[in-house]
Amino acid sequence: MNRLLDFEEQNQDASNDTPLRGYQQRFRRTELLDITKPNVPRKWFLASTFQAGLTENPEERNTQNFSNSLNDTKVKACPFMPRQTYSGDRFIPCRRGYSFEAAQCLLRKEFKDPEEIPTIDIHKQLDLLHVTHEREALHAMMTEKAVIPGLNQTKILHYSNLTTQSQNPRRTGSTKEGSWKCIPRKKTLIGSIDKILCMSDSSEEDDNINLVDWSCNDMISISSRNFVKVYSNDRTMLTTWEQKDHPLTIKVIKWSNDGNKLAVCTDFKIILYNLERKKSIWKSSCKCLMGVTHNFCVLRCICWSFGDRHIVTGCLGSISVYASNTGKLINTNVRHVARILSLNFSPNFKYLVSTAEDKTVGVFIWPDITPCYHIKFPKNVKVVAWHPQVSNTLCVGDGNSGSLSLWNIDKKAMIANVCVKSHRPRVENFAWNKLSGELVVHWTYSVDNKRYTIIPVLASFDRIVDALPLSKEAHISFLKFNATHEELITYGNEVFSTWKFFGNEKFQYKRQVPLYNSIRRRQGVLIHNPIR
Repeated sequence: MNRLLDFEEQNQDASNDTPLRGYQQRFRRTELLDITKPNVPRKWFLASTFQAGLTENPEERNTQNFSNSLNDTKVKACPFMPRQTYSGDRFIPCRRGYSFEAAQCLLRKEFKDPEEIPTIDIHKQLDLLHVTHEREALHAMMTEKAVIPGLNQTKILHYSNLTTQSQNPRRTGSTKEGSWKCIPRKKTLIGSIDKILCMSDSSEEDDNINLVDWSCNDMISISSRNFVKVYSNDRTMLTTWEQKDHPLTIKVIKWSNDGNKLAVCTDFKIILYNLERKKSIWKSSCKCLMGVTHNFCVLRCICWSFGDRHIVTGCLGSISVYASNTGKLINTNVRHVARILSLNFSPNFKYLVSTAEDKTVGVFIWPDITPCYHIKFPKNVKVVAWHPQVSNTLCVGDGNSGSLSLWNIDKKAMIANVCVKSHRPRVENFAWNKLSGELVVHWTYSVDNKRYTIIPVLASFDRIVDALPLSKEAHISFLKFNATHEELITYGNEVFSTWKFFGNEKFQYKRQVPLYNSIRRRQGVLIHNPIR
């Protein structure tokens, strides 16, 4: 009976509060109810509790052993850890030093309707572009100086007593949906046109982007019917080549990655022209299934593999691979049921993407051209582009609705998409900048049955940071970066325009991926251009 009274007295002395993570010793129920055994409390050796017999010096305590009074077992002491003091219950987040106004702002900002389709108003953002940059600069300054507490909070709730504050504001948008790896500019940098080159004898079909190409050696090639003319950067004509044996209309021209060879495609013939020798090296007919059985084919796109070892062509549903030195057919596969419109390699030359008139975008593994992923769209896709630093990220532009979508090829899923708030918008062309990771998009929209042009620079799908100061009546059919990606070249109405993409400033950020050789970089020549 005395033992039961002692047990009740012990329970009355104990605290009724909820135990906090083992700070109070606990007993098993069998030990508490068993009155035959002496009521000897168990000894719990915690890492955060200082025990008798231990020295305060950590080095001496680690080497010291002590014996248990019950079973004389030797136990090594754990390293000393200071006890943390929790201001509340362990299931409630700590609120000390936390700004609830900033949390409410984040809650309203992060909440999105899952059924709402993301849209971007390009006209409104361009009108408020300078105001937006001023607001972001003021926000960054206030965050750095900590003018308003909690302004740079990144979470709505914190589950620790230390409020983690980010030192740098989120300017890249790397954690937001619809963003990519990017170092955006903090102000508008693109000024007026730096250089203009007029080509009065250019192609009459200037709407076809495949008839104009810009090499890594700053040479311009323009096709007109059965002629190909090559100009230097200062409009000096270097050479002219005409196909006399087969006077067929030229459909596609494409420079090699080293800038010394030019691949020319007619309806069903492939011709390789060497600029140094100023003559054609070899000619080959399309040997796809349609070309062999019906003696008829239409070549519409071409690209070069890594090291310029192979030439890949797309025709009426087939993808063919030719050896660049001999013109011998290596492989041909039927991958679409309609005419192929474009072919592009990923930056690491692991994937090959194709678009066709069967409303699909196909991704294949190089060099076997094994199908990896097929994306079905409601209408034909006009342009696609790989991110220059993230090889598995693909951007697809819808030429009919003007929407953009971002895809992760490794996960085979769409990361984000955005629609344009404009009247009948269309994506004509876009290009990534490999230095900053910004995306230049060429949109056209319709007003009173007239098409107008707008070319903004995007840091993410919901953020425009710059734009080309073009007249809306300007007609653009070609858009591409030069070898160093510091200049942007546009072509339209028989005029080449060169823009300094970073203005008069030099790109201050470190190059993210070493894509070039140091010697060839000084010469302004690329070993390979991943955006091609």
